[in-house]
Amino acid sequence: MKKAIIPFWALTALFFLSYNTYAQSISGKLIGGINAGQVDGDDYSGFDKPGLILGAAVAFPLSKKIFLQPEVFYSQKGAKNSENNPAYFRWRLNYIETPVVFHFRIVKRFGIDAGISPNFLLESKMDLGTGYDDNTKDFDKVNLCFLGGLEFRIVRGLDLNLRYSRSVMPINSKEGSSYSRKFYTSTLSLSLRLTLNKVE
Repeated sequence: MKKAIIPFWALTALFFLSYNTYAQSISGKLIGGINAGQVDGDDYSGFDKPGLILGAAVAFPLSKKIFLQPEVFYSQKGAKNSENNPAYFRWRLNYIETPVVFHFRIVKRFGIDAGISPNFLLESKMDLGTGYDDNTKDFDKVNLCFLGGLEFRIVRGLDLNLRYSRSVMPINSKEGSSYSRKFYTSTLSLSLRLTLNKVE
């Protein structure tokens, strides 16, 4: 996974170093919102685990309706039992996520997102009812997610973003993991995006 991510980021860096088209329309954004997460492969279904999203993004226009948008944010993911399941279960997965997103502005107030995100694991903790135990060592430090979403403009400079992401490969693909079954993060995100500056 790391071998695939390094050339991906090298190509991205090369693009920004050579970028000069539409430079006066580059915009910065602050991102804040919530996650509803689950982990595919465990015994608990449903997007029941809440979490925070905090970060920033930069939008580079490739044309009047297409933008390349690198982002970076802190993201709380994981899983928990639903109210209908009496078995106590909490799983915290905290990541630094670095999506590279193509944003397509369909009309003035509406657009769609598509992209991929290398995610870097900060911490994994699981609680089966006796307190949280750290199991970070059992999971990959880096994993890749695909994502897609919708964005609605509330007012000029403030957008509402709804997004779905899922890991492409198991988050415990590393050798020596204590878990035989494979897990995949699956997350719904709702965030507000505040544009800091923009020259139309």
